[in-house]
Amino acid sequence: MRNFATSQDIGLRSAQCGATAVRTAPGGARAYVLLDGFGYSEEVREWTRAAARRLARTAARMADAKSGLRAEYDAYAAERSDTDDPFLPEL
Repeated sequence: MRNFATSQDIGLRSAQCGATAVRTAPGGARAYVLLDGFGYSEEVREWTRAAARRLARTAARMADAKSGLRAEYDAYAAERSDTDDPFLPEL
């Protein structure tokens, strides 16, 4: 069994928005993801944590970090195009 640990120092902020995730695919490919979430709100923190889990799952399943990142980038872009929110930044 492999063990993983992370540590974060939130300083004076109310929340830390960085996130880590590890996933292993049924075939044994493992992905470790570290995301630096910008900001300190609960909304950003939850989005970054979910994105880390999602990216780790996809990268492990594809057994390729770059392909997993591209697939998730494309998926987020498609999800974004389904919204009419004028405040979302361009990808």
